[in-house]
Amino acid sequence: NLETGSYGRERENILHLGRKGDWSWSIYAQKSIMGDYSSARHKIPSYENTENADVKITRSWGDAADLTLSYSVFSGRYTSKIFKIKNIFMVDARKAENSSSLEYRRKISNTENNTFGIYRRCSQAAYDDDPKVNDDRPWLLDIRTEGFFDRYSKQWHAKNTLTAGFEYYQDQVLDYQDLRANINDRTLISKAVYVQNEWQMDDEIKVTGTLRQDYNSYAGSKLSPAAA
Repeated sequence: NLETGSYGRERENILHLGRKGDWSWSIYAQKSIMGDYSSARHKIPSYENTENADVKITRSWGDAADLTLSYSVFSGRYTSKIFKIKNIFMVDARKAENSSSLEYRRKISNTENNTFGIYRRCSQAAYDDDPKVNDDRPWLLDIRTEGFFDRYSKQWHAKNTLTAGFEYYQDQVLDYQDLRANINDRTLISKAVYVQNEWQMDDEIKVTGTLRQDYNSYAGSKLSPAAA
């Protein structure tokens, strides 16, 4: 796919899907560029130049189970706004990120399913120095997240499904700086357990109730009930 348009817009992407026997895969890549644009006859400074790619490979064992390995990478430069008192400053910013995950989905029976996954993401983002802003330390973030989850669902009958699970994530802040903070090598732990019940009342109405307990080593714990 190729696109072009006003204000320096340019985008190219490619997608490939395949399957052979018990294996299936997808490959996606994109590059996007955008420049300044106009609104109500005013020129608004803007810039974006990003690249990203995703690869996913799945091994299936019929309907009983499948194992999926995913990897994605992103990098880009863009213009960001900084609001300081009554002034707005435009600064150049950059971001790079890569993530990988492995998920195993198993069909226990015709009414039961279980999914287990592990996850890892590395992210770096920063503002470049700008003499107009006069910041002693430009904003930057370098963080690595690792964790795992498990989710179980049970369909009691055609109109009722119960889902329960837990999550565990560890954020390692390798470097963080802004005008007020300078943090290095700090680890934060996030844990959660939840249960959800879904009722399909008829063809048009569905009722869902959820109860979730979160715990964060920095922010504390919180119980969150919800209904929809």
